[in-house]
Amino acid sequence: MLRTLRERKASADSSKRENSTDQNLHFAQNLLSGQNGFICQYDRATGKDTVWSVIYDLKTPRIFRAEGNPSRRKHREDNRFFK
Repeated sequence: MLRTLRERKASADSSKRENSTDQNLHFAQNLLSGQNGFICQYDRATGKDTVWSVIYDLKTPRIFRAEGNPSRRKHREDNRFFK
């Protein structure tokens, strides 16, 4: 378990360094979907998978949620909290 935590942190840190000027919604979606390293991916043969993934945009404020693994499900805007 500690190995996966380190992998996730290393992926996030590396992505932030490589994309320091372009950290937006698209960046977060790519990071969480595994395009920039290990974050939410599991070996499905073990019976594990990501249940949901969420991106909070604190500047706008907006919430984007993927129901399931973000490598297979798109993040969609969730407006339930801002009605």
